[in-house]
Amino acid sequence: MRIIFTLIIFIGINTICFSQVKYDFESGSARMENVVQVSNIQRDELYNKSRIWLAQNLKSSDNQVFLEDTNKENLIATGNLLLDRKGLLSDRVLNFKLSLAFKDGRYKYVIDKIVFSEKFTNIDGKVSYYTYDLDQHYAKMHSKNKDKKGNKFEEIDAELITLMTNLEKTLNNTMPAKSQDW
Repeated sequence: MRIIFTLIIFIGINTICFSQVKYDFESGSARMENVVQVSNIQRDELYNKSRIWLAQNLKSSDNQVFLEDTNKENLIATGNLLLDRKGLLSDRVLNFKLSLAFKDGRYKYVIDKIVFSEKFTNIDGKVSYYTYDLDQHYAKMHSKNKDKKGNKFEEIDAELITLMTNLEKTLNNTMPAKSQDW
């Protein structure tokens, strides 16, 4: 019982502390953004740790960082997350653009250009591919004055929140790196 209670509290805190994908009317895009405080860490260190984190965590065929700022204030990268298989759904991939901006003691992230794709194989072996552009989905949802997201989009929120939690933990890690003397 305590474990369940702890999980509920943890999930609730994560949901409150982190943004969810929302529709931005000005830009016309579905996006997740937040400013995260990280104590006693300078902009350059945040930039350098984030750059390493991007290379280790964003699984992309191009592993592309679009913008590397010589002032170490911004990083823009593309990536994708491979989601778990669900029943007859496989090859589930979440593609997105991640923009990071850095200042001493804080950073801002913006995730946009979000596209989700998956493959459905029915019992007869017939294969169908589905792609969901979240910009279009959220625009349609808001045009119908609907605020409730479907399970698929709640799962996308959860995956992106987990990713951003991982980034925050990495940036807050003040442990010195293991010796490079090998």
